[in-house]
Amino acid sequence: MLVPIGRPTLLRAGLCTCPSTDDQQNSRIICISCNRERLLFAILTAKDVSIFWSNPQIMLLKYGRPETSRENYGENLWLLWKPDSSSLVISTSKNYLLFYKLEFTFDFDSYQIENNLSALPNLKFLPGPIVKISAAISW
Repeated sequence: MLVPIGRPTLLRAGLCTCPSTDDQQNSRIICISCNRERLLFAILTAKDVSIFWSNPQIMLLKYGRPETSRENYGENLWLLWKPDSSSLVISTSKNYLLFYKLEFTFDFDSYQIENNLSALPNLKFLPGPIVKISAAISW
C-alpha cells in the first residue's frame, strides 16, 4: 500500500504540459529519467534536455538542439543515462542516437549558515560542505 507523506514538490521547469501551438508542442515533456544514484534527473522535450539536481531541485543546465540538428536527425524521443552519469544518449524520431558527454565541476568554497539557533539574529557564514555544482554538455 502506498501512503503519501506530506505534499508534492512542484518544480517549475519552464515547460508547458498542455500544448496548443506548435512551439508549445515542442516544449511538452516527453521523458523523465534519473541517473543510477537518483541524484540527478533529466527532463526531455522534443527540442531540448534539462538536467536537474534532485534534492534540492535545482536546474543545472538546459541544452536546446539547433533547428538544423532537429531537421537532420529528428525530434527527441527518449533518453538513457550512462551508469556512471558521465554521459547520456538521446534517441530521435529518425532513428539516430545522439551521445552527450556531461562534465560536472564541484566548488567546495561555498558557504553555509552556522547551525546555531541561539545566534539566530547574528547569522554567521562558515566554509562548509555545501557544494556548488555546475554542468557542461558536449557531443
